[in-house]
Amino acid sequence: NTGGMGAISPTPVYDDSQVSLIVERVFAPVVKEFWSRGIEYRGFLYAGIMVDNAGAFKVLEFNCRLGDPETEVLMMRLQSDLLQATYAAACGELGSVDLRWSREAAACVVACSKGYPGVVEDGKIITGLNQPLGLGDDVQIFHSGTKFGADGSDEVITAGGRVLVASALGSTMNAALGKAYDRLSKISFEGMHYRRDIGGGCW
Repeated sequence: NTGGMGAISPTPVYDDSQVSLIVERVFAPVVKEFWSRGIEYRGFLYAGIMVDNAGAFKVLEFNCRLGDPETEVLMMRLQSDLLQATYAAACGELGSVDLRWSREAAACVVACSKGYPGVVEDGKIITGLNQPLGLGDDVQIFHSGTKFGADGSDEVITAGGRVLVASALGSTMNAALGKAYDRLSKISFEGMHYRRDIGGGCW
């Protein structure tokens, strides 16, 4: 079993009304429990939720952070200033912020080191990161388990299990997935692997 190997947004599993139901049944009770205990919670509240074929859901976990790699697709679609939103939340003024989201689909695929989720070997040189592709802001690389080489080298090397995330926007989910996989195909490091069925493998 591995951690997150990719993500898509928006979800095809639930429509907006069903998402509202999860907010009502999962998140609202947690926030009410905070209030009952005198806890003024400010920040992200992440729920890991599994949905079965019938649409029923179960909560696996809660985290006081965004999920990874769920964050990467959200950041691709977010059109508002993240700093402004997080600062407003810290000040208890999140209600004053109007978050704007792209209507385009977003997809991301994680590139991992050989051996993940077990023991991995760090220090593998990553190539293809700066290759000019002419893709613009629609495609981004988010770094996770990377660092610069020793002695001030500008080489980027692996430093963990989940190494980087190729993320993309597209007019359709298939288009976004195609861009993400195409970008990832231009990147290489020894032992690199990734799943080829993110988003149902429909791209």
